[in-house]
Amino acid sequence: MQSIIKEIKVGEVQAAIELCNSILTLVRKNCEYRLKERCNQEELIRVCLLKILEKLPKQEFDSEAGFKAWCRSIAQKTCQGYINRTKKLEHDVEYYLSDRTVPETASSAFALKDIYASIDELPPKLREVLVMNVLEQLRHGEIGRRLGIKTSTSRSFLSQARKLLEPKLIKIGFYVPKRRR
Repeated sequence: MQSIIKEIKVGEVQAAIELCNSILTLVRKNCEYRLKERCNQEELIRVCLLKILEKLPKQEFDSEAGFKAWCRSIAQKTCQGYINRTKKLEHDVEYYLSDRTVPETASSAFALKDIYASIDELPPKLREVLVMNVLEQLRHGEIGRRLGIKTSTSRSFLSQARKLLEPKLIKIGFYVPKRRR
């Protein structure tokens, strides 16, 4: 494991791929444990792996166990951050739904499930940018850097995602405020 980490620190891409494959199960189990019925587990696993690769050059490990504990810690913090942001989103959904006329059969949990399903239907790049901007609250510059796209492309993808989501959200009774220019 130490040799792989050293190769990554000098920029070996193949070593990074090998490392991700070796810790994928550890990160996946951690995310699945914390996000039992969440839609974006795979997306969050990718975010965890990216964070591990980003922070790895600054770290030193005495053993493989120390490295795995560090990886679990990053996965735990990333998942907890996602859960906290999701709770805020759920609160916002309930707030907006409480102020709107919603069919009696619809509940905020049902609407939230529909919102997640609508997000999952987005094309992968649009969904990635939307999740990073809205749920992770990253700026477009950081999103562009992580995804290897221009900042303007990140803005464009977010705009496209919102345009695709808006009719679906209105259809399920979720209020979509008009954005100011």
